[in-house]
Order: sequence, then C-alpha cells, then structure tokens
Amino acid sequence: MIASALKRRIGIVFAVAALSAAVAGCAADMGAAKSDKSEAGNQLRYYGGPKSPMWTGQ
Repeated sequence: MIASALKRRIGIVFAVAALSAAVAGCAADMGAAKSDKSEAGNQLRYYGGPKSPMWTGQ
C-alpha cells in the first residue's frame, strides 16, 4: 500500500516536471517569434532574382 502511494507521488512529480518543461519551451518559442516579427515591422523582403540585370543599359 505504501509502495503504490509512493510510486503514484513520484509519477505525479515527474508529470508536473515534464509539463512545466513543455510549457517553458513553448513560452520561449513564442517570445522568439514575437521578437523576430517586431524587428521586421511591416516591411516585406525580397529574397531572389538575378544578381545582375538581364540586359545592359541603352
């Protein structure tokens, strides 16, 4: 009886620790996403296209 109660308590402690770690990880990810977005603002970025013009000037 005492052993099963002890196992249950240990299981609860591990479950709470795992849940706390998961919540902390999600909170850290949300903070990183918000900071990345605030730096960019409303400006769109263009990541492509030719490095030189397709034709020369006239």
